[in-house]
Amino acid sequence: MKLLLAIIIVFFSLPTVSHATLYTLTKVDERVYAAVVDPSGPVASNAFIVVTPTYVVVAGAHFTADATAEITRIIAGITPLPLRYVVLTHHHQGYRSTDFDFPPTVEIITSTQTWTKLKAEQRSLKNQVISFDKGMAIYGGNQKILLNSMEDGHSTGDVVVYLPDQAVLFTSDLFYNDEAGFMADGSARGWVQDLQMLENLVVTKVVPGRGDVTDSAGLRRFRMFLQEFLTEVLGHVERGETASETVRKFSLSAEKAPPNFSRYHKENVEWAWRELQQRR
Repeated sequence: MKLLLAIIIVFFSLPTVSHATLYTLTKVDERVYAAVVDPSGPVASNAFIVVTPTYVVVAGAHFTADATAEITRIIAGITPLPLRYVVLTHHHQGYRSTDFDFPPTVEIITSTQTWTKLKAEQRSLKNQVISFDKGMAIYGGNQKILLNSMEDGHSTGDVVVYLPDQAVLFTSDLFYNDEAGFMADGSARGWVQDLQMLENLVVTKVVPGRGDVTDSAGLRRFRMFLQEFLTEVLGHVERGETASETVRKFSLSAEKAPPNFSRYHKENVEWAWRELQQRR
């Protein structure tokens, strides 16, 4: 009895092993979900999950092997239906550790520009790939899913996902809600134009690339920040300052700069300086 008691005490005094959660699941609409990343966590971008009557569609980017495994577990907790399509919204050249570890039964849907980037990587996909130039529609029973390539914005070939019946929009990294994510692979002018175009859509919910689910007001707030950011950098460019001088001197007031703006301060300011310098 004393031995049993000692074993129990030792067992309960051992440190517990916790399994980190990469995403927090948010229900956006009936059978529509956002997998929202922890801002301080290892996963870079939110994912979007749509459960049709016969299969599941996931959209997003920066899918590490761990992120893909967790998304698969999340889906299993929602529905017994299989994951059939992953809409890869974009891919940054040289990110060989992401976007290559989907289950082999999954088909990848992406823009032609993104597919070109993937083919140039040292790793190769084991999945079937469907690519499109401008737009594409998926009809899963009574669920309509519209895909559109924005061509030049956060990156070349960004794909947005729109559910017209639910008025839900997934922007991926074209839009960060109350955050300033990585911007240094984009087109300044194209990005602002893309956001202006998206603001004209009829939407009740917007799922961003980072940050919580919001609405069209959140989308407009980010577009206004982006314009303020570019205008401020343009002032440094017009004064003849170098990229390094602009990085050192650049600042935005607290009400204009979103939280964690400093995370990619150098990369984003240098990108904006190059973009605006080229257009002088």
